[in-house]
Amino acid sequence: MRIICVSCRKEIPAGDVNIDTSLAKCLACHAVFDFTDQVKGGSAPAKKRDRGEIPMPKNLVVAEGMQSLDIVRKWARGPAFFFLFFSGFWNSIVMVFVVAAASGGFKDESGDGFVGWFIWVFLTPFILIGLGTGYAAIALLLNKTTIKVEGTELKVSHGPMRWPGAKTLDAARIDQLYCAEYVAYTQNNRPQYRMKIHALMLDGSKVDLISGIDEINQALYLEQILEKHLGIEDRPVRDEYAS
Repeated sequence: MRIICVSCRKEIPAGDVNIDTSLAKCLACHAVFDFTDQVKGGSAPAKKRDRGEIPMPKNLVVAEGMQSLDIVRKWARGPAFFFLFFSGFWNSIVMVFVVAAASGGFKDESGDGFVGWFIWVFLTPFILIGLGTGYAAIALLLNKTTIKVEGTELKVSHGPMRWPGAKTLDAARIDQLYCAEYVAYTQNNRPQYRMKIHALMLDGSKVDLISGIDEINQALYLEQILEKHLGIEDRPVRDEYAS
């Protein structure tokens, strides 16, 4: 039996094929796909699976009650130091030009004020980049993600610094939770991968629940404990990470 990647059309080695979940992962393009349509005899319905108990990662704090679940996830601190260094270096250079512009260092000999106006327009994007990277550095150092389930309401929030990605879902309308791998950024022309948790809703829509997870076991643990608390039977899902 030959399994071919649906994205780059390369053959998948047997070691990267999971027969139990009917999922395969292509190491050439990092695509994860369902290969049941490539197997003679058609596809079988998705069945319940058991990954076994995944131990709780160290950077999670979990408090579970009969009707509630609270998870606090600490953010990775490594990128914060890069942003701090970059922001400090960038802002120190930009500040030289800002001070020069504010003190009249760029003289406008024509007297129409064009040079003074132009230099501020020119500096604005550089100032915004400095402020943005500085804010990101502080957020990465201080922020945590809070996942809270109360009754049938599931909330995801990030703080104390304001950050996009807050979600509120009706947990009763979630069909499955699953993990997927994505390219977060590139470094030295090489893609850097992170994990994301999706919520597949009963109406077929998909919601990005939590992203930026740099540890596979942390993503799998979050999926496991949320599904267990919400009473969702774990089943293979198309495009999920093949663990």
